[in-house]
Amino acid sequence: MFSHWFSFVMVGTFVCAIASLLIGMVNLAGPRTDAQSAAKAGRSTALMFARVGFCLALLVQIIIYITYFKP
Repeated sequence: MFSHWFSFVMVGTFVCAIASLLIGMVNLAGPRTDAQSAAKAGRSTALMFARVGFCLALLVQIIIYITYFKP
């Protein structure tokens, strides 16, 4: 799989998607007051949208890899 440089880009995108998922989940966990609740929920929502973006980017990268680079 790692015979082409583009596969490293795909792995990096996957790692970013997983990292944003974990950070978003950790951000939602734990006790908080009402004042902190809205701020944390907004950050977690932004991180979840980033994860969806990374997943879509990975899907496009997989299609490009299969179409153009796979030997």
